[in-house]
Amino acid sequence: MSRSLLTFFGALVSGATCWVVLGSLAAYWLTRTHGSREGAAAMSGFFFVGGLCGLVGLILGGWLTWRLLADPERSGTVALGFGAILVVLIIGSVIALRPQVVEPADYPGKQAVFEVEVSFPEGEIAALSGKDRLEFELRTGEGTETVPWKKDGIRHEAGRAIVPGDFPTRAFPRTKMFAVMKNGEQRMSATLNVDGAVEDTTEWSEWQTMEDGLLARWRLVVTPGR
Repeated sequence: MSRSLLTFFGALVSGATCWVVLGSLAAYWLTRTHGSREGAAAMSGFFFVGGLCGLVGLILGGWLTWRLLADPERSGTVALGFGAILVVLIIGSVIALRPQVVEPADYPGKQAVFEVEVSFPEGEIAALSGKDRLEFELRTGEGTETVPWKKDGIRHEAGRAIVPGDFPTRAFPRTKMFAVMKNGEQRMSATLNVDGAVEDTTEWSEWQTMEDGLLARWRLVVTPGR
């Protein structure tokens, strides 16, 4: 490899290393000292401070590499050194950028279940065949939770059928889009309002009017963990 080409390679590796390492340190420090609102501090540290460090690293790395290569016998060692640095940089970046799933744990040492009940016109439930299935969904930006109806828990009150469903949860429940699915097709969807303290077991909420004459309510049941 020619001296000029190897110098160019060394400059790129030096600049990238300075950008990633010093930019990450700057992002961490700025986040700790200025907060992490919408990631602005981290982005400023990595892209602005890191970019400047990368530029300086590019220039200094190129200059030092050129000086080292004044002795042609050093070419192999310099090439292997920068190759090793590049491999470490790539592996470190892949590990650092792996997506991480952080499970919420708002009820440490306990089990929490978000219970819902949906009130249907009694005739609608009576018309279901043995092959029909109902499912309840809670939809948020984090994804969709789906549970089957508790067929054995259905009760009848004042000409309506009350169908229960349970959502085990690790996080404090919040207002969510609630949907009733019938045989995989949406029967109804509306916002299920969750108000008040949800750190411990609650009473049943008031019935909320949903779409198409359906009613829904919720409560939270928190029990000691097993």
